[in-house]
Amino acid sequence: MKRVVILMDMEGNISSTFEINKKGKRLLTHPWGIASTTNGNIFILDRIHSNCEGRLVVLNRDDESVIDIYNGRKGQDFVPRAIMATEADNIIITDCDDPDASLHIFNNSGKLISYYNTRDIGIEQPFSMTFSATGHIYIGGTTLSDSSEKAQLFEINLIET
Repeated sequence: MKRVVILMDMEGNISSTFEINKKGKRLLTHPWGIASTTNGNIFILDRIHSNCEGRLVVLNRDDESVIDIYNGRKGQDFVPRAIMATEADNIIITDCDDPDASLHIFNNSGKLISYYNTRDIGIEQPFSMTFSATGHIYIGGTTLSDSSEKAQLFEINLIET
């Protein structure tokens, strides 16, 4: 099975393909989500285990090299669910299976700049994300499969400097 990320231009022509690293090894296990920043870096959520544990792979679009790989906070499982780029060119990832339930925030070079426990604002299981036309972030919360609770939708006003 191929595990590849293909970048295309606006006409649908392939401009880059990411499948094998410089050492000839498979780059991705199960690509799950993708975002990019204005400096040309590509951020890919990659699931590496059947329990959905994963990592973030940061690639340079120009030379197709791996800039960094983030496996989560030390000693914690990292189960990324959603990824998006912000208006300030940062990357946010939801992690609803972390013991703290969290948002991991990266700069456009792939360095972790902040970590936020979403339970502090009442979001127990952050799962999906999107931007509104007014610049607010909507975070969809999920529930456990055996739970009688309903999923929730949260609106957050993100202030970036």
